[in-house]
Amino acid sequence: MKKDGNLYIHIGLHKTGTTFLQQEVFPKLKNVNYISKYNRQGSLHLITTKFSKDKINLFSEEHLTRQNYLDDGQASMSEIAKRIHKLFPEAKIILTLRNKDDWLKSLYNQYARTRGLKSFEEWYNDVFDKEDLNFEKFVKLLNDLFDDVLVLEYELLKKDSDLFVKKICNFMNVDVPKFNNIFVYKSPALKDVEKIRKKGKTLIGLIRFFSSKEHGFIESIFIQFIKWINR
Repeated sequence: MKKDGNLYIHIGLHKTGTTFLQQEVFPKLKNVNYISKYNRQGSLHLITTKFSKDKINLFSEEHLTRQNYLDDGQASMSEIAKRIHKLFPEAKIILTLRNKDDWLKSLYNQYARTRGLKSFEEWYNDVFDKEDLNFEKFVKLLNDLFDDVLVLEYELLKKDSDLFVKKICNFMNVDVPKFNNIFVYKSPALKDVEKIRKKGKTLIGLIRFFSSKEHGFIESIFIQFIKWINR
């Protein structure tokens, strides 16, 4: 058996119930060697050091299909899929999708709640890669690259988490574990996110003012305050 013959890779998408799977489902699967997220500064091939010869290997990392929507400069979803195939051509892929409008709102919500200062329109036009909304093209690419691909929708998780998990377990030929139906987070409306962003923009302006030489001693106070308000 080749090194990737018993490898399953859950590639996201980001904001599609990945945390639920990584905390409540994947670690509880029997006879499965669950490989948690690798160091994001490292290389994908490093996960081979954690492979088990006797168990099914499962690796989950939503950043494999997540452009760096907080900043610019990360490979596209399609490019990363091709890299995965080059390293693990026999891997079996699990992909979770989400309603496109809701997915965009959720991505922008995280952007605005961290350090994002752009409005939704600015973020969508300047940062977001529109190609990543072409789910149909991406699914076709995965099916062209890999022999076994499971595609599930986040909406099914919200409606029937038992069925959602069962489909994954059937795909992997493992028993369904007992898991907690943790709360599925619902992103706030864009107008509420915009309010948060505008407050953050004002605070950043204050930081820049107090970062001048004569006000430098207050800078750290504002930084800590922003971290606190975004918890």
